[in-house]
Amino acid sequence: MSEVQSVLFLCDYQAPYGGNFIASLCCLGDAVAQRGLQAVYAFPAPAAGRDWYRAMAAQGRAVSTLPAAGTWAVCAALLRQIDESRAAVLHVHFGYMLPARLAALLRPRLTLVLHQHSDFSAGRRPGIRARLRRAGLCCIDALLGRRLRQIYVNEAMPRGKNGLCIRNALAPNRFTDELWDRERTRRALGLPDGTAFALLFGWSPHIKGVDVAAEALRLLHAAGHTEFVLGVVGGRAYPEERLRAYIAETTGCTGQEAYLRFLPPLEDVFRYHRAADVMLSASRSEAFPYSILEALSVGTPCVVSDIGGTAWAAALPTTQQFRSGDPADCAAALRRAMVLREDAAFSAARQALAAEILHDYDIHAWAAQVLEVYGLEPASEATV
Repeated sequence: MSEVQSVLFLCDYQAPYGGNFIASLCCLGDAVAQRGLQAVYAFPAPAAGRDWYRAMAAQGRAVSTLPAAGTWAVCAALLRQIDESRAAVLHVHFGYMLPARLAALLRPRLTLVLHQHSDFSAGRRPGIRARLRRAGLCCIDALLGRRLRQIYVNEAMPRGKNGLCIRNALAPNRFTDELWDRERTRRALGLPDGTAFALLFGWSPHIKGVDVAAEALRLLHAAGHTEFVLGVVGGRAYPEERLRAYIAETTGCTGQEAYLRFLPPLEDVFRYHRAADVMLSASRSEAFPYSILEALSVGTPCVVSDIGGTAWAAALPTTQQFRSGDPADCAAALRRAMVLREDAAFSAARQALAAEILHDYDIHAWAAQVLEVYGLEPASEATV
């Protein structure tokens, strides 16, 4: 692939904070650069207003934005970027899957890598419209042939043409300067000693099971376990007011309970993980959540629903599992996790597991796997 001038990363990502995704993408871009190629990044137009985007630009990374218009406008803009950067690999994340496929059809020397990060099925079979759309995409995939490669982040995900599994990895360096420890964060959150703080990321509340988690907290408090507090991290589409309304509509809670805390997203997400006594994933469907990986890496035990996307975590010794969609079983799992925290052997096990997670989900090993999908050879020692 000596003729390759660049790898173009097309990312439907505009979150307020870069998090593990942007940090991972930058590590991958650095690995591309070590092979003498340019890493080029394209995002939706609103991303240009994010601090992480400006930080990437300040680092000298080739970042740009695409129009917010329809499929063909995005495809036309994408073709211009492919030609200008002389890209031979187009690596697509989260969205833009259709315009990327169309662009690849029109550039027959382009290798297309579709990175399938998400499962928003909520455990339900797709409807007729989704199945028809999938059938249409499969026809395009057949035309692309071996130029198409697909990366799935979990073994449990159904795989399309030329699909393989590469689990996500943990990128240690984030776009943040101020790191808080457990004590400082718990003081800031008003969590007194003895509080059992469960952390949940609920930016898509039905998929993420915010209702299941809130109802589990209500049951715990009704049973006298008033030490439990649930912290729900919202998102752009679901700020605090909408999360409270969702909980009021779907549970026996009013959404105003003192044991429900609504937290803003942060670049330094590890302050939440360190402050938490347990990380709760009540999701109805997942692919491979960064949040569980981050929690385990700092020794925070997890409680997860019994779905395919979290089976890898359920097998670990510091994780408790419950029946998906069952608040009572979720409450029981939270209780078990807190009881285990008091055990000295369990405390040693979670610290040992944190070290294993950092080793097994190393970002540089992940980047090397992705580059193999591109067809790039490992970097020589002289270029590393």
